Amino acid sequence: MKDSLSKALNAPDCRSFLVLQIFLSLTTGISIVGLVLATVDSFAKYHTTFVAMEWASAGVFLLEYLARIWVAEQKLKYVLSFWGIIDLLSIVPSFFGTWGSRFLSYSKELRIIHCIRIVRLAKLSRIFIQTHRGTSHSAEKETIILYFMSLVFSIVSLGSLLYAVEGHQKAFANIPLAMSQCTRILLGGLSSADPSTILGELSILFTRFVGLALFGLLISVTGKTLERFLFGSHPK
Repeated sequence: MKDSLSKALNAPDCRSFLVLQIFLSLTTGISIVGLVLATVDSFAKYHTTFVAMEWASAGVFLLEYLARIWVAEQKLKYVLSFWGIIDLLSIVPSFFGTWGSRFLSYSKELRIIHCIRIVRLAKLSRIFIQTHRGTSHSAEKETIILYFMSLVFSIVSLGSLLYAVEGHQKAFANIPLAMSQCTRILLGGLSSADPSTILGELSILFTRFVGLALFGLLISVTGKTLERFLFGSHPK
């Protein structure tokens, strides 16, 4: 059993690995959607649904974390690794949230830690890259995946940050609104509201810097795709 579980968790060439990672990625995506929508006042009537989504996803992540520790040959190395820390941070805020008078009513700062779960989605892109590496145009596919993963991660994480520091303003009153403002900034536009705090100003400046980096990556993706479309594959 331990050997089969180890393959499902760590062997990219095993079918069970692909199935498990897709399931974990879908669970991660659903949990993030729940966390984001839970900040919208008009969705307060769905509180019970958000609680159920959070408990279910936290339970799945906890089981995965314990399973990875169990199958790891060097358990401490996994616990202290990048993915080990990310996996732990995906779980801990859920249990902090139960200490309050109302589940999912913890601080904005804790929500940002919760949204770090989106980093887990990089696992799915890594699987896709590993699967297609060595095939025709694999470099272009890797670049496209990297761009869209970077864009989604930036919108969710930076939107959550703007919500935390500027949530007192109507334009950043919930994470979806903050993500909308963040998207406008990343695409070179202007926010509909000026930041009222130093942290908010710094967050806007950092978002613009990330937008420039993403624009450079988009140029690379577009150029390679257009070159392949116009001229086809280069002869070997």
